[in-house]
Amino acid sequence: MNKPFGIKSQALLKQAHPDLQRLFNRVNEVVQCTILSAGRDMIEQQGLVAKGLSKTLDSKHLIQSDGFCHAIDAAPDPVDFERKDFNLDLIYFSGVVMGIAQSMNIRIRCGCDWNRNNLVSDEKFKDLDHFELEY
Repeated sequence: MNKPFGIKSQALLKQAHPDLQRLFNRVNEVVQCTILSAGRDMIEQQGLVAKGLSKTLDSKHLIQSDGFCHAIDAAPDPVDFERKDFNLDLIYFSGVVMGIAQSMNIRIRCGCDWNRNNLVSDEKFKDLDHFELEY
């Protein structure tokens, strides 16, 4: 049995839409994971765009009209972006997340398949730990 989210992950997840909260609490029961990022303000988003780490100022990480962000970044534990094959873990994790989301009737897309054609290879901008609601 996986451990519950740590304090930081719990705090970040509370910023997210209730559907993302339900989804990632379920995901964490299947694959131990960490929430890396959730809500952002415009200044933070502008900085990420300037660094090339995000492509839009209209990010779903920004707090939406319902008071929640509609995107989070999450990764399987242990999180190690420096490990050579960690991107493979992220792609596998994305598949798990997408499958669980579908079973829960939560419409999301991930940053490894922006156009939702089930191909990772055709994406120009890969944001492998990104998940956002499609509503």
